Amino acid sequence: MMKRVFFMMIILSSVMIITTGITHSPPPPQARPIPPPLLTTRDAHS
Repeated sequence: MMKRVFFMMIILSSVMIITTGITHSPPPPQARPIPPPLLTTRDAHS
C-alpha cells in the first residue's frame, strides 16, 4: 500500500514539473543567449 502511495507521489510530482515547464515560457529566452557564444567559438576555430 505504501509503495503505491509513493509511486503516486512520484507521478504527481513529475506531472507538476512537466506542467510548470510548459506554462513557464520565460526559460526559453534564457537559452537563446547561449547559441551566440557557440557561433563565436566556431568562428574563432575557423
